[in-house]
Amino acid sequence: PYTTLFRSTRYYDGAAKAAYWVGGENFVSGEDEQSIRDKAQWAVQQGLQGAAVWSYGQDDSGKLLAWLKETLSQ
Repeated sequence: PYTTLFRSTRYYDGAAKAAYWVGGENFVSGEDEQSIRDKAQWAVQQGLQGAAVWSYGQDDSGKLLAWLKETLSQ
């Protein structure tokens, strides 16, 4: 994953439900298990029937979509 391209520390913005990583002068934002589950849970709480995903091309393991599906199915 892109977060292993440089030494970084993960941070989480609870208000935005967004994960990001900072390492030196590098900054990367993206999805991880916590952010996907939090956003999917919000969709469920709002009574929405699903969620849209912009891109999952770097989700080689399929975990992001699996977490999304699992949380929306609860």
